[in-house]
Amino acid sequence: MKEDTRKKILDISLQLSKRYGFWSFRVEDILRHAHISRATFYKYFRNREDVLLTLFDARLDIIESDIRAAVSETLGSYDKLRVFMTHEVAGMTGLFETLNIRIGEADFSPVIPRERMEKKNEKDLVIIREILSGGKKQGDLAFADLDLTARAVMGITREIGLKAVFENKNVRTREREIDTMLGALFFGISSGKRQ
Repeated sequence: MKEDTRKKILDISLQLSKRYGFWSFRVEDILRHAHISRATFYKYFRNREDVLLTLFDARLDIIESDIRAAVSETLGSYDKLRVFMTHEVAGMTGLFETLNIRIGEADFSPVIPRERMEKKNEKDLVIIREILSGGKKQGDLAFADLDLTARAVMGITREIGLKAVFENKNVRTREREIDTMLGALFFGISSGKRQ
């Protein structure tokens, strides 16, 4: 019963987020749509931001799970990096769409706490390091510094992802940017797919 009420609050909040925008509804809206009392709400969450960040974290977990599954099904280190980047960028785009985070909205609203983003970054770096280490052992990839290269891949991925979100780039454009950046990082300047 307890989990049902918590899930109901999260489901209603997700519906409200999709309808009005991630930061654009109040606790009163949740209470009215979920048909619960204020006391019941506060048994499960400290405030509206707590609900929103729970939704945000859940989406990040789904993205990580999807990435791990896709990477594990892919052969070749370069292709694993490409799959990581493609799924991460798609996940970021989906995160903004699913939670209806509107461009510019965050300028006037609470921000995602830094520690949550750092936790996400660390999880991504673990995946990237695993791919890079495997690629170096197999001779697929060459680089001098594992951590620096992993951070470069993550930085490139974030940049492409943010551009995809804010500039509404299509899948083909995102994939072309990923190919170009990976080619530049591992094979010199390249504008096409790896030969």
